[in-house]
Amino acid sequence: MGIYNRDNIDYGSMIDRAIKNRMGQAYKESDRIIKRGDIRAQEAKDLASTFARGMDYIQYMNEQKELENKLKDYENQRANLIRAQSRAEQNRYNPTTFDYQERNRTTTEPNRSYMESNDWMVNANPNNYYEIESNPTYNPNMSSKEQWLRDHPDKTEEDYDNFVSYMSSIYGG
Repeated sequence: MGIYNRDNIDYGSMIDRAIKNRMGQAYKESDRIIKRGDIRAQEAKDLASTFARGMDYIQYMNEQKELENKLKDYENQRANLIRAQSRAEQNRYNPTTFDYQERNRTTTEPNRSYMESNDWMVNANPNNYYEIESNPTYNPNMSSKEQWLRDHPDKTEEDYDNFVSYMSSIYGG
């Protein structure tokens, strides 16, 4: 029986194992190919990212140079303005060229340099203007009572006394 059993080889299982081995090798090879593709794709992404960072750096350097040039221009303008103002002040106070008439020239226009939107600027005078020149109706030879009666022609001495007592009660006196 041994002679005849020896020729009875199980070719089906051998072929099945060969196919399984080949399939395993094919899976391993396909995994290697996929991993190589993933690695190369990641390399491409990294190279693109590095290139983009390099381009950003170049753009940053160009913009920085432009901004530095602008800053230098503004600093030069500021220095020129300071020099011009300094020259103007030196000329203004130079004793050889001092223009006293220009310095003493005044205007009769009210001071409108304040901003109208500023509510915090509350003044007794709604025009924000106080006259510098002396009161034309003021006479230094008159008493305060005579001056008050002259400024208020429709009032009497009794009104003046009431006014003085009222002001004294407010401000003391």
